[in-house]
Amino acid sequence: MAGSFDFDPYALPLSGAATPVGVFRYDSAQGYVLLPNVRCERIEYREGPQPPAAHFSYMLDDADAAIDYPSQFELLWPLAASGPYVVRNDDRLVVLATAPSGGNRVLFDGFAQVPQVELSASSQRVSFLAVGVSIRCWDSPIGGRYERHADDPKNGKTVSIDRPTRFNPDGQPNCTPDGYDVNQSTPAVSYPVFLDPKIDRQPDRLDLPDPTDGHPVSERTGERSGQMRGAVREQRGANAERRLLQSCRSDGLRNMLSAWNGCRSGKRHLHAAANHAVGDDGSVGAKSRF
Repeated sequence: MAGSFDFDPYALPLSGAATPVGVFRYDSAQGYVLLPNVRCERIEYREGPQPPAAHFSYMLDDADAAIDYPSQFELLWPLAASGPYVVRNDDRLVVLATAPSGGNRVLFDGFAQVPQVELSASSQRVSFLAVGVSIRCWDSPIGGRYERHADDPKNGKTVSIDRPTRFNPDGQPNCTPDGYDVNQSTPAVSYPVFLDPKIDRQPDRLDLPDPTDGHPVSERTGERSGQMRGAVREQRGANAERRLLQSCRSDGLRNMLSAWNGCRSGKRHLHAAANHAVGDDGSVGAKSRF
């Protein structure tokens, strides 16, 4: 059976709103921070074990005096350059596209590399490359560390141990004191090493008088040793609280045994034990703490 239909398409618009694309600096503390003077020129995704790469450039324009973006290459190119509109080496950059619905799509996520400058008699250009975060899969993790025996934080022997390299774990300082680094007498090659941040010493060698001047070592080793001593004392206080709790529990056990013996010998002892276990205000005593 033959048939027919009519097709009358609607007129297509000749233009439309482009998807906004922005370049952002990302860090865990501030989140996404827009870089309005940086534009993403292209993004490359390759097949195989190659991380993606993105090409960026700065917008150098001093036509608008109200905009404080860097407009000269010498404000951007030196490795020591800094500021809210300067991308430093190894900064993490994210390229986001905002859909009409308001959702964001990540087009690129990676780390900036050293910039390059192109100059001519009439123009200047500063650009740089960024490599995707997957490049970190090829990094070699730091393993092991050099640690000094913490019973002598000044001159103790330094040994190589197979423990993770962690700086200030949980906020606890773990560096040798100022003035007592390895090769301290040769500043060009001296370096600090690790200490155990949770060592508990009795007595604390940092509080003992130094034979050279009679003053405690803690008065001469600077801020780092003071922080370390504070961490040590904090741990020592926790140990003291634990020993006190164990002592209280032992007292409670003796009281319970006494009450049990009193129960076997007569009601008078049992009544005394009950008064000891429950106070006048209804609070439970040593019996429940055990």
